[in-house]
Amino acid sequence: MLYSTCMDKEKIKELAKSDKYISGIYNYCDRWCERCNFTNKCLSFEMSMESFDGGIDMNDKKFWTELENSFKLVKDMLTEYMKEHNISLPTDEENAKIELEMKKIDDTIKSNPLIVESKIYNRTTTNYLRENDYFVPEPAAINEEDKEIENLKRLQDAIEVILYYKNLIYVKLSRALHSFYTDDEDEYEGYEEDKLVSARLAVVIIERSMAAWHFILEKNSNQSDMIIDLLLQLNKIKDGIEKLIPKVVDYKRPYFD
Repeated sequence: MLYSTCMDKEKIKELAKSDKYISGIYNYCDRWCERCNFTNKCLSFEMSMESFDGGIDMNDKKFWTELENSFKLVKDMLTEYMKEHNISLPTDEENAKIELEMKKIDDTIKSNPLIVESKIYNRTTTNYLRENDYFVPEPAAINEEDKEIENLKRLQDAIEVILYYKNLIYVKLSRALHSFYTDDEDEYEGYEEDKLVSARLAVVIIERSMAAWHFILEKNSNQSDMIIDLLLQLNKIKDGIEKLIPKVVDYKRPYFD
């Protein structure tokens, strides 16, 4: 797989100034670009296309080289921005205090029941999909020739949804809780928005996963007990998020909800 050369600062600045893109739209998405209707309006997607020709192969050393170059470029641009706006880096003492606070928050998050449940769901789902060979449908589910292909496509789609989202529940929930537990008066609005966005994404991901499991349940009645347990677990996590962060129920992501 071939990757293009990492973009330079001037190219990024040029793209950022374009009216073609919706500012910050990538902050509200689930990162599933292949299924997104806004890729032509997303600067993050455009940059990935420029840097990686739209393809990613994590087994290719060139990918990691380009990714490393991208990080270096971002670091250089941040350093340049800080100099232009006279922003100083934290002192060693301030960094030590920040690290201590972050560790306390990380420890709190790790022990949160919602995080524990999301990890169990991820692990159980992985094992179950593997053990059942990604759910070969029952003959009764595809006994009508004209529906066979459509049923298989829908089954494949449901499995793809579950596979893509099973890790993301934990990721988005962790971020939501990080903002929830962070006490920073100077950055309150930013953390409040990040908390709601991340929590909303977690809820949306859970709802889509539940819809996928429901479809699989219809086509695999012999697997009903385990699938119902997974649905109950997802619903438990969703209820827990909404109780912990009540505003998430009415929150709408710009452009997506």
